[in-house]
Amino acid sequence: MVQVVAPPLRVAYIDNGIEGLAKAFQNREEPFYTPLTVTRDFNPDLTDTDVLVVPNGSDHIAMAKIADRVADFVAAGGALFCFDGWFTDWVPGYRWVADPDTPTAEVRYRLGEDPAGLFDQINLDDFIFMEGISGWWACGSIQATHNQPMPTLLHDSWRRAVAVWDTQTTPGLLFLTASGPLGEYGLDQGPGSLARLYHNALDAVRRRLAAAACRSEA
Repeated sequence: MVQVVAPPLRVAYIDNGIEGLAKAFQNREEPFYTPLTVTRDFNPDLTDTDVLVVPNGSDHIAMAKIADRVADFVAAGGALFCFDGWFTDWVPGYRWVADPDTPTAEVRYRLGEDPAGLFDQINLDDFIFMEGISGWWACGSIQATHNQPMPTLLHDSWRRAVAVWDTQTTPGLLFLTASGPLGEYGLDQGPGSLARLYHNALDAVRRRLAAAACRSEA
């Protein structure tokens, strides 16, 4: 039996000039990162992209302009990672709901469905507390606009989704957080929980691509 190995992961991220963004998505041996710089005529080609990352603080007016292109990308099997609260209607099948009134002192997170093992070997408290203060990571919640079961990865004290891992409602993959940042943060000091969760998600995409390559070779 011939083992099929997926090629290096191709990751593009939305870049609207946020300080430190390039450090959070810097090229190593793999994955290969391509910044998609937001301009007046923003209309990126996603043909050669495996994962599209929309980091915290992205321009969602620009994303709304390419909503159809993003939907086509996901429909073709692409993986969309959105780590921001999107206030425009561009994420296929989901909306982000802002909530500035929920007391952060009461925020706790609980694991929901995790079929890909994204939180394996990760301390969930790292997402709840920072220097003893709770509610620092996510903001608001995620709601489905489709009629299928909600694949909630992480929910808060009020059973609202703050992270979604969806491999069911589209041919692609949706990894969404309610404005919770993820990326290659803190790697100079060793990967912390934010980077580990992000890397676990990339590993899950690699497994999907390898499985797809095996099916095509069969």
